[in-house]
Amino acid sequence: MADWDPIMIDALSEVMNMAVGGASELLSSMVQEEVILKVPKLEFGSLAEVHDTICKREGGDLVAIQEMFEGSFAGEALLIFPAQESLSLVAAIMDNGDLEENLTEIAREALMEIGNIILNSCLGTICNLLEYEIETSLPAFLSWKIDETDSDRKEGIFVHIDFQMKKTGTTGYLVIFMSQSSQDTLHAGISKLVESYG
Repeated sequence: MADWDPIMIDALSEVMNMAVGGASELLSSMVQEEVILKVPKLEFGSLAEVHDTICKREGGDLVAIQEMFEGSFAGEALLIFPAQESLSLVAAIMDNGDLEENLTEIAREALMEIGNIILNSCLGTICNLLEYEIETSLPAFLSWKIDETDSDRKEGIFVHIDFQMKKTGTTGYLVIFMSQSSQDTLHAGISKLVESYG
């Protein structure tokens, strides 16, 4: 099992900040407005722990954009939003302040496009920095609930992201679930990166 000591966690946090920064630039270009994505904290936990933490912080329903990936390491990447805040984000991007309270098909497509940009940028940056290769699935929209039978076996890296836009302030969560072997591969890549900087 990989040992994520403070130095390694700091290095992984920096990689994630770089990854999210790249996504921020792409999203800003998409909406033609500055979008600042901040990563205040990086955590680890099981699916049950991550779900419980987000539900306690946000309350209400959660929606997610999901992408599966495989290659040098494999897993599931999710961009999770409180359902109501996801509407605010989509409304700002679509320049439609009167978006209905339910996620319409058009709103879901817009949210999947946002998720696709952010997830692919983050995963791509991680792979470029660590010299890994992966392939990702097409994004899928889902109401984020957990399967209790699998909730304690699934382990993930859990990143809280703040989206800051002129028109809206939105919170979101980037979660990457991986098997233990894939986490070990990620750890090895981060360790090699740390060593390269002496």
